[in-house]
Amino acid sequence: MTKRPLTFAAFAAVAIGVVAVAAPRFGHTDGDGHQHAGHRHVYLQEAGGKPMPLSAPQRRHLDSDNCPAGSVFNVVNRGSVPIVQVFLRPSATTGGFEEDKLRGRVLNPGQSLELDPGIGRYDVLVMRADGVGFTALRQNPCRISEVALRPDATVTVR
Repeated sequence: MTKRPLTFAAFAAVAIGVVAVAAPRFGHTDGDGHQHAGHRHVYLQEAGGKPMPLSAPQRRHLDSDNCPAGSVFNVVNRGSVPIVQVFLRPSATTGGFEEDKLRGRVLNPGQSLELDPGIGRYDVLVMRADGVGFTALRQNPCRISEVALRPDATVTVR
């Protein structure tokens, strides 16, 4: 009869030992020299054992290889009437134009405005001081350098 309690005690000691070995240490001093209480550190590694980079990966648009010069273009006033509003919207948008890129300024004849809307296709709306508006639809900023309002009241895209 004494064998059974000893066997049970040995089994229980081994089980408790295994649990104690497998339990994580939550309060410890790490290699960085300060006490870490109540949490563990998880270090991610790439294949091959190298540490993962700490910074976020750079965001790239799928079409960025086709837009090496960037998405900057100019709205140029080659006409005789000042431009009082310039609007952009993504071409897929069905709503109206929202933010005036001139923000209350005026684009006088001979002046230009540089825009950098990002990669995609955009509708451009240019409003003159006399209330006449001009649009250039589905423009790809990666493929153009300017949208110009001309003296003959037309818009050219180059």
